[in-house]
Amino acid sequence: MSQSASGLHRSVLATLIGALLAAGTTASEPSREVRWSSLPVADLSDDWQPGPLVEDLLASTRGRRSASTSAPPTFVWPLRQSPRHADDGYWASVGFVDHDPNFPGSLLDYEGGRRTYDLPSGYNHTGTDLVAWPFGWVKQALGQVEVVASAAGTIVLWHDGNFDRECDAGFDEERRANVVVIQHDDGSMAAYGHLKTGSLTRKREGGWVEQGEYLGLVGSSGFSGYPHLHFEVFDAFGGLIDPFAGPFNRFNDESWWSDQPPYYDTRLLTVMTHSAEPLGGQCPGGERTFVERRFAPGDDVLLVAYFRDLLRGQPMRYAILDPAGEVFEKRKVKSRDPHLVLAGMMGELTLPEDAAAGVWTYSVKFEGQKLTGSFEVGDFEPVRAARSVTPRNLRAGSRRKLKIRGLGFTRDLVVDIHGRAGAEKGVRIRRVKIGDKRILLTVTVDAAAEPGPRDIVITAPDYSQVVLEDALRVAG
Repeated sequence: MSQSASGLHRSVLATLIGALLAAGTTASEPSREVRWSSLPVADLSDDWQPGPLVEDLLASTRGRRSASTSAPPTFVWPLRQSPRHADDGYWASVGFVDHDPNFPGSLLDYEGGRRTYDLPSGYNHTGTDLVAWPFGWVKQALGQVEVVASAAGTIVLWHDGNFDRECDAGFDEERRANVVVIQHDDGSMAAYGHLKTGSLTRKREGGWVEQGEYLGLVGSSGFSGYPHLHFEVFDAFGGLIDPFAGPFNRFNDESWWSDQPPYYDTRLLTVMTHSAEPLGGQCPGGERTFVERRFAPGDDVLLVAYFRDLLRGQPMRYAILDPAGEVFEKRKVKSRDPHLVLAGMMGELTLPEDAAAGVWTYSVKFEGQKLTGSFEVGDFEPVRAARSVTPRNLRAGSRRKLKIRGLGFTRDLVVDIHGRAGAEKGVRIRRVKIGDKRILLTVTVDAAAEPGPRDIVITAPDYSQVVLEDALRVAG
């Protein structure tokens, strides 16, 4: 039975990574053992629900709708990678429109599956949810996934300025999503919700956008628990549209996509090496990626392949080569789960104490794809990219300038502040200036900021991070 998205993704992220076990080996002699297991991801089932956009965010546009004799638009995909983003894939579909009007727990998507959700309050999911994956919080911080107009039209609603790492399981005027709504030539409308604060197009209501034009960045503003786009479509008379054609679509017969993706859109998204098992995903908060590309002999290397819509029996073939080009490990791994919306195959390799110094390479083959990468082995000195933060103590209601001293900073870093529970609302970064030897931050501390320690997280575009634990403290 395919994995469902009950309670918006109750099963998408609660049990999205199952047992992934090695099935056969073609390792070279002498054989080295790589231990394969699942990559657990935090359970977001209690707090990942995007509030209904139709009533709250589209109400002000209803009087402006006008039907025409024009044909409905033909949509292009509403996401694209930013120019600096180089993963082979960057999104996954985790929730479709619910076609069963009953509730709660009566779920039916356009293909007859259960990849949707409803609520006890009577809300049936009315959009398509596309998450940034893997490391959605990192992607949001780095601005790596852009939202574009699926069809040309006029902006009829533009709303920005809301906190974009919101997670509370409630929906009110103080917790609205950042959104752009576009009306097309035929009078139909498309809403693009949960956008990142400050990322929205400079065009406002009345502005014309072309198909494929930038609208904003994927975020987690409003009633949301993980960075994703909520894409919602209505015809010229306000009737709900599911842009995916299928036998159980009760709203429209034809697909609105120029090239509709398959129901199971299986893809290998990226492959990374880590020094430890990645952590995070639980809202509010970020992620600790532990991405590493430099190791010493005897170290554990975690090689993780990230997928979307992984199906039972689909094989991944990988090979690891030493600096001389000799095969160190070669193996085939299969999934035993019927369907995993988001998945990670994680292999733990312990380098020999006499591992050759130099650049090691790896390749992963999956369903016609081949991704390659490398890591370096040597006797490396510990990296001290950030050594100190001053001042360390902050007062509620204050505005301060902070200095982070270190070496090797580059201008494409992203600096973030996290509280003990995750995303930080009380201490806000207003300005960042990055030099080679120091980072200057201008921060404001809200009068109602909770006292206690804060971490500073510095993230690079390759997902590597420096985490300064308890770098700041808000006085009580």
